[in-house]
Amino acid sequence: MSMSANKDISLDEALRMLRNLRDSGFFTETAELVLKLEDRLNRQSPDTQTYIEFESEDSPNALKHLNLLYKAISEQQSIELTYLTVGVRQLQVMTFYPYLLKKYHNAWSFLGMDKATRHILILSVENIQDVKLLPSEPYFKPEFNRNNYFYHSVGPAISPGQHVLTIVMKTSLEYAGFMKDIPFHPTQKIIKELYSGLIFSIEVVWNAALEREILSYGNHLKVLAPKRFARRIQERLKEAVEGYPVYSNKID
Repeated sequence: MSMSANKDISLDEALRMLRNLRDSGFFTETAELVLKLEDRLNRQSPDTQTYIEFESEDSPNALKHLNLLYKAISEQQSIELTYLTVGVRQLQVMTFYPYLLKKYHNAWSFLGMDKATRHILILSVENIQDVKLLPSEPYFKPEFNRNNYFYHSVGPAISPGQHVLTIVMKTSLEYAGFMKDIPFHPTQKIIKELYSGLIFSIEVVWNAALEREILSYGNHLKVLAPKRFARRIQERLKEAVEGYPVYSNKID
C-alpha cells in the first residue's frame, strides 16, 4: 500500500473520530477542524469540488518548528534558539524557557524567557532558524498565569506590567448587531444601545495591533475615551486621508 494511501486512511480515521466528538456536543470547537480535514481530503482528488475556503496556511518555516516548540512547552524543557532579528538581520543564539504558543492573523508567536537577560520575550516563530532541546538545562517556570497572559491584549503584543486601559467606543448602526454577535474583544461590555449605534467598552493594553483593528472599521467605529487614545486614532485617520490627494493621479 502506498504512503499516500496510508495518510488517507489516517485522515479518514481522524475525521470520523472528530465528527463523533463534535456530534456529542462536548467538543463543539472541533467543528472547524472537521471542516478543514474534509476539505483536505476533497482536495486530494482532482475531480472533487470543494465548497469551503480557509485562510492561508501556515508558512513552511513556522510549521517545521511548531511540534518541537510545543513539546518543549508541554514537557517543560529549556531550549536553544537561533533567532533572526529582522530589523538588523542578525542571528542570535539564546537559551530560552518556552511558555506559550499563540496564533494571531495566521502568524505564530512564541512566549518565553531569555535566560541571559531574564526578560519575557514574544518572538515570531517564522523568524526562528533552529531549535534544540536542552535536557540538562534546568527549566525556569513562569511566575505568571500563562493562560491569561494575552487576555488584555489584541494580538501577541504585551509587556509585563503594562497598564490596562478602559477604552470606550461607539459603532455605527450598521455594525451594532455585528459587534453584539462577535465582540471586538473578550473583555467587551455593552454600555448603551442607541438608535444610532452601540456604545461598549473593552479592557486592553495600548498596542499597534489594537490601533490597526480599530482603524480597519473605518468610519463605523469611533473611540470616545480615553481622550489621548481617541486623538491618536484621529491622527492616524488624518494621515490616511492626507495620503489620498483627491485630484491627483500621480503615483509617487
